Amino acid sequence: MSAGITTRMVRMASLSLMAIVIADASSGHASGHTSKQNAGSAQGNSAATLPALAPTPSIATVPRVVSLQPVSLSETYATDFRKEHPQIASGWLLVIRADVAVLAPRAVAEPLLIASGEDWVESVEWFNHGSASGHRVCFIPSPVQEQGSPARTLNGLRVWFGTPQLPESVDGAVLKSEAVLANRIGIEAIPVEQVQAAIASSSRVVRIDNRDALVEMARTMIARWSPDEVTGIAVPTAPATPPTPAQPLK
Repeated sequence: MSAGITTRMVRMASLSLMAIVIADASSGHASGHTSKQNAGSAQGNSAATLPALAPTPSIATVPRVVSLQPVSLSETYATDFRKEHPQIASGWLLVIRADVAVLAPRAVAEPLLIASGEDWVESVEWFNHGSASGHRVCFIPSPVQEQGSPARTLNGLRVWFGTPQLPESVDGAVLKSEAVLANRIGIEAIPVEQVQAAIASSSRVVRIDNRDALVEMARTMIARWSPDEVTGIAVPTAPATPPTPAQPLK
């Protein structure tokens, strides 16, 4: 087991109420990418009991973006989903719907979740697996403009699963290589109308204090979209659309 996986498992202990992947590190605000419950489940499962993982990247495994919410943080944090650990002060909370076989927790490297726009490409943080519901709550980290809104726009937005690897080993060069590969296999930008629909009720930037507040927002979203990963708190009404495997975006 790698040191990265071990570190993430230790961080999970402070979140006993739900399958969230954030915990305090010595810096005060660090993130991991799997829940204690799911990590344990992944380690206990043999390859025979896990759903077969389709090759990634591929058009067939492109997730559907369900919602997008711009967020600005007053206090920056260092993301663990990049080898360089850049400081993050804003971004986009999003919910994706994807094939549960791709979302299933595994004790090895999993498909890297990536987002890109017209002039940027980024490793996407995520807070739950979604292997039962088909929904995963994520965060696209972004630099911040002086006025406090995400500096990266959603023009030409793409979200896809890339080559299986550990997020903490990914740097800018790897992301550029993944973007080139996505271009080669024909992963296209999400149609503008789909992006607009995803942000229709949440276009105003939500200003929060720090990473902890971001986690609380994610907890609420998980309670709605992936209630099977929530225990001990009230669960809002489940989404009307059943969590079926996503179809390739056209």
